[in-house]
Amino acid sequence: GIDAFLKELPGVFQQTPKQVNAFLQQYHRLWSNANAIFQPVEWWKKLPMPEGPKSQQQGGRRFSQVVKDTLKNGLLWVHFRNTDSPVLGIHILFKNRAAWEDSSTVGIADFLHRLYFKGAGSDGEATLKKKLKAIGAEVKTHDNDYIPFDDYYNTPMYSYIRFKTIDPFATQAFQLLRAAIGSPDFSSRTVEAVRREMLGVLQMKNRRASYRAHLGFRQMVFGKRHPLAYPVSGTVETIQNITPADLRRFHLKYVSGNNMIVSVVSGLPTQAVKNLIQQAFGDLPRAATIPAFPSLKPTAGVETDTLQLNKQQAMLYWGYLFNADTLNWNAARVANSLLSGQLAFHLREEQGLAYRLGSSLQSVDDMGLFYVRMGTRPQNLKRAVSGILEEIQRFAQQPLDPGAVTRTKNAMIASMVRRAATRENQAYLLGVTLFNGGSISDYLNRIRNIERVHTEDVDSVRQQVLQWNNYRLFIAR
Repeated sequence: GIDAFLKELPGVFQQTPKQVNAFLQQYHRLWSNANAIFQPVEWWKKLPMPEGPKSQQQGGRRFSQVVKDTLKNGLLWVHFRNTDSPVLGIHILFKNRAAWEDSSTVGIADFLHRLYFKGAGSDGEATLKKKLKAIGAEVKTHDNDYIPFDDYYNTPMYSYIRFKTIDPFATQAFQLLRAAIGSPDFSSRTVEAVRREMLGVLQMKNRRASYRAHLGFRQMVFGKRHPLAYPVSGTVETIQNITPADLRRFHLKYVSGNNMIVSVVSGLPTQAVKNLIQQAFGDLPRAATIPAFPSLKPTAGVETDTLQLNKQQAMLYWGYLFNADTLNWNAARVANSLLSGQLAFHLREEQGLAYRLGSSLQSVDDMGLFYVRMGTRPQNLKRAVSGILEEIQRFAQQPLDPGAVTRTKNAMIASMVRRAATRENQAYLLGVTLFNGGSISDYLNRIRNIERVHTEDVDSVRQQVLQWNNYRLFIAR
């Protein structure tokens, strides 16, 4: 609370080694008089802050504004100005990640992103870390290999950099970002260090039933040669064979203005943000073409495949592609959330068939991808698959409970609010919305659009999304 802000924090900033040693000597005598340790002081006014663009409030009042524009090199940028906070969130999205790769360089975009901030220009990794630390920056250039819960962010559709600091450090932030993506360290030493890291990650992932099942399912649904079936981090073979020269050539094409969407959330004036983006990225080249993903077809018929890993727990993916060019996506997402909860209740809670279970609905160009992911014991696989089919048919045909629809919408909205609580996540959501063909209005009204979904909308969309005669099933056990 306020005591921590006024007392403890200045104490942390102002203590010297001599004072810390003295404190240790008298610590046991201070239990009854904690106020003697730290005294209130407006410490933040004494912190050295750089000269640069400053957050401003319109007429002394808080306000919000969203502006979108395009640089001459085709870079799309958007600034969500909100003066409620001095936190600066930056998200850089690179389009169509896997479409830029070929079968011999699968994973090269991930390789490149892991090189960012390993060195830039004349600065080595240690120097970059010091510069980032000096402005309190947090940066993420690739998926965290040891946290499965952020896998929604690990996609062949795009790659990203997310960056967080505070508004007074905006100039340094964009300078660091430009240096990192404009002049990565392609030296053999750095490339080999990243290669060893990636090969270690792949060895770990290849032992996981969840990873192998997900990859196998995507290859069945999209086709093994389709870029959307490529593993984001590549394969052992491709990562072993990618050279520094390959990375340089890929970098020249991939890091181009019209292949980027830069979204910024801050309290800074939009003109200041525009100037920083122009200075940082305005001289990047424009790609002749942005490769598109090959077209997809709806799933037809039934195909199954199994990978034997001799695991005590099996993982299955069941799902399909369907035409979604006229789909009411807001109603469909509510329907999926409702179904996912029903699957979990009946198959996991009531029957004890699953330790992990849920359904997902994703947009892929003009197609929809619906799938169920389920972790279970190998001896329960047959019952698990039949249970999925039964639950989907039941959900498609049963009368809907308006109360359940309302509760599901409320839970979705709560989740959406939590996910958008931080500025870096707001920047991410804004950038991805534009990448997916949405508008600023779609971003600003995403919660209201869920609120407006009625039971009748969910009832109608079920028939368009759900099917059980055309699917792909992949099991890793």
